[in-house]
Amino acid sequence: MSASVKINNVCKEFIAGSSRRGIPTVHRVLDNISLDINPGETTTIIGPSGSGKSTLLLCVAGLESYTGKIEVDGHCIAGPRPDIATVFQAPHLLPWRTTLANVEYGLELQRVPPMERKQRAERLLELVGLTSARNLYPAQLSGGMQQRANIARALAVEPHLLLMDEPFGALDAITKEYLQEEFQALVARQQVTTVFITHDIAEAIYLGNRVVVLSANPGRVLLEQTVEEPRPRPLEWKQSESFQKLSARLWQALRVA
Repeated sequence: MSASVKINNVCKEFIAGSSRRGIPTVHRVLDNISLDINPGETTTIIGPSGSGKSTLLLCVAGLESYTGKIEVDGHCIAGPRPDIATVFQAPHLLPWRTTLANVEYGLELQRVPPMERKQRAERLLELVGLTSARNLYPAQLSGGMQQRANIARALAVEPHLLLMDEPFGALDAITKEYLQEEFQALVARQQVTTVFITHDIAEAIYLGNRVVVLSANPGRVLLEQTVEEPRPRPLEWKQSESFQKLSARLWQALRVA
């Protein structure tokens, strides 16, 4: 099942110290963010440093307080939920568990019966190409393999909403492109609603059904750009004229952000 997400007039402020008179200084990170995300859609969000991309993701995950309203399937977000999975840049796999056991971990917390959780974990490992690494420990995996295991762990719990915070940002260019290709095909197959944070314009276009550009200090929605290219999208599409036109438009939006 895929979730619908409604973000209405969301603001986020932090206390950034005090003035000489002891009055708290308030820094607004997000300013009246409003977005509607359709079920099964991948929405990518880009913006300069300080635009509040990751903060917005944490608000949607229920890990940060905010003002305004965020609804997932009509229910207000007031804290973490089991039907929302989050993948960060660092995989955070448990070092004492094998790849298979790491993917099973969330299912254990949900008290899924052992046979079912093993079957679900093995199916996800096959989808991300890690069947042969099922009995290896995180220290024996490359960075790309660790992140694939991390994504499999997130998808194993069958989330209605998948939140991704620059999951490929620390990887080398070749591994990054490989995972982009695998990920966009996997998410399309799973039909899971996804919000994907990135600094990379090409990644945002390639993975997204829609690209949202945020301004900086504070973060506001500057542009929402639909990406019409059907899935699965070959990597060669990045060299096409249509891709380059989208890239130029988003680059121009970022220049004034």
